[in-house]
Amino acid sequence: MKQVLSQLEKWFNEKNFYFLIFSATDTRLEGWFKGEMLVLFAFMKHSKIIADFEVEHSLMTGERVDFKLILPSGEIVFLELKALSISKLKGSRGLSFYMSDSHLFNDFRKLEKEPCSESTKKLAIAFIYPKPNNIKWQEAIAKANTYHPNWQCLSSIPGDELDYFMSVWEWVGFKKTKSTGFSNRIEPSSELKAVG
Repeated sequence: MKQVLSQLEKWFNEKNFYFLIFSATDTRLEGWFKGEMLVLFAFMKHSKIIADFEVEHSLMTGERVDFKLILPSGEIVFLELKALSISKLKGSRGLSFYMSDSHLFNDFRKLEKEPCSESTKKLAIAFIYPKPNNIKWQEAIAKANTYHPNWQCLSSIPGDELDYFMSVWEWVGFKKTKSTGFSNRIEPSSELKAVG
């Protein structure tokens, strides 16, 4: 999974100028991010970084997740993405606005409900632009830890060379399926902890 996240960072870092425009127009373009990731995942499949992927995958709960990835190891990754414009040029949408039940936390809940096994990961990636300062980001993490303690942020604010922040969140909590009574804890992998 480390290689997948590294490729995602590289792909979007090369488009840093786009984030300046997105911020200047205070525009959320989630469809653009999904399209870019679709193209990148097709390249990754061709390069055998991933074994396969699916867009708008239907979960067992009946909801849809943005992407389902299958890694060469057989590991399954459910991935939700969010585009968070926090420039406030067209309103009052700051970082705390998106760290709520109607935005990022809603994706957390959607993924939490899906039964999983040891070969399953649940990730949420939020592209935040312009990137928040460290104080605002620590406040956001504290809010997430309060309301969704089973989610861990694996990335940290980048340096001055980037105008956006790709925050990666991993579900690390227990999940119990009604059909089997199986209780499973997914531990954050050491390779994901290194991302940031």
